[in-house]
Amino acid sequence: MKKILLATTSLGMTAGFAAADVKVSGSASMGIANEGVGDVFQVYNSVKIKFGASVVTDAGLEFGMSTS
Repeated sequence: MKKILLATTSLGMTAGFAAADVKVSGSASMGIANEGVGDVFQVYNSVKIKFGASVVTDAGLEFGMSTS
């Protein structure tokens, strides 16, 4: 009986978390630069990735996270 009660409680608690709005975006750049001193060239690159998510529960509570 305790296992069934625990299982139904877990399902009830997580039912509102089923639909999350997830966003992933990013950018990348790459190039070659010359400092103007002879034939010395440098290669550079940059990558940025951003993750974000937000959730609204059945009770109307909204929370989210973001990182880059």
